[in-house]
Amino acid sequence: MNPYGFVRLSGGGPVREAVRFHDRFEGVSGRISCKLTTRTALFVPKYREGSADRARMHETLEMCRDHTGRPMVPGTSLKGAIRAVVEAASNSCFTLPNRLAYERQTVSYGLPREFQSCEDVGALCAACRLFGMLNRGKVFSGNVSVQDAVAQSGYQTRQFTLAVLSTPKPRHRYFYSTKPEDPIPQIRGRKFYYHRPQGPRMRAQKDGQNKTVEAVLPGAFFTFEVEYNNLAEAGLSLLLFGLVLWDDTCHKVGMGKPIGMGSAKIEVTALTALDRQLRYRQWGGGWREPLTDKALTDFLSARVDGYRNGMTDNLQDLHRILRWDENAPDVINYPDQQWFKSNPKTPLEGAQPDPRVRCRDGGLYERPIPAFG
Repeated sequence: MNPYGFVRLSGGGPVREAVRFHDRFEGVSGRISCKLTTRTALFVPKYREGSADRARMHETLEMCRDHTGRPMVPGTSLKGAIRAVVEAASNSCFTLPNRLAYERQTVSYGLPREFQSCEDVGALCAACRLFGMLNRGKVFSGNVSVQDAVAQSGYQTRQFTLAVLSTPKPRHRYFYSTKPEDPIPQIRGRKFYYHRPQGPRMRAQKDGQNKTVEAVLPGAFFTFEVEYNNLAEAGLSLLLFGLVLWDDTCHKVGMGKPIGMGSAKIEVTALTALDRQLRYRQWGGGWREPLTDKALTDFLSARVDGYRNGMTDNLQDLHRILRWDENAPDVINYPDQQWFKSNPKTPLEGAQPDPRVRCRDGGLYERPIPAFG
């Protein structure tokens, strides 16, 4: 089965509203404490100078670590993963250019006008109001910040020589669009990768097409915090859903998503509200008692169940793609070159596993793929 799917663009586009700037205190503010547990090997590379010059060379890459030597996922990487699901869940804009061009401008896809990137800080989609926007010199830094996630004691690492990590192939228009014959076909939706519980695909040969990486093994947990300021209640609900998703889903974080890396479950362990005005009127004031245990569970349910129970196309697609299934068979893989030669006009729905394939527990594998119209 192809390792990715698309979340459809649902409805008439995002609701755009004015942002709440940082020059006054309004709405809700606070801090969310989170735990990230690795379900498959997770890897974020340590910074190295001149990496672009070595793109076609085989390298052994080290895991990103903090000043104490513990594995770390930078807040920027986490923020990107969280923002991606927030954009899909809220039907927000595409932060990419309004015409998606690939392979040196030889392949292009169009975006519906209503989903094109936000341009005015007075009218931003839900994701841009949370995380910020930058468009032609117009900047809003956002009202959410995500700290680095640092591994806690008990983690283990291992080297993996990975399977080939190739670039996307958007020239196969029958995968990327439901109207591939149009001069500039409309993009099918937002791209997300399925999970592969068996872990990363590997390759014994070492050459310029693959890397050897030091990855954190499944079962490790990282902690991090998310701070939010001046959010509307609806914005806080969306942020919380972007963190916890559904109980049976995971995020994808870091490198190697197409070959089975980066599956991780995020949980909220505490939430502490902040009265910003009291914070500046009273020394040490403003912070409420943290919500934990049942009080936290009830607080989260009241805010995220609307998304979890949603029946819109985008939420249904997102849930289907990000669902974690320990019993899933090993069917996640790119079709080979011969398949594309034999099936030049087969749409994405046609690159699915044999319906007779069985899970590791013996049951039939069911991951329904919608017939996009």
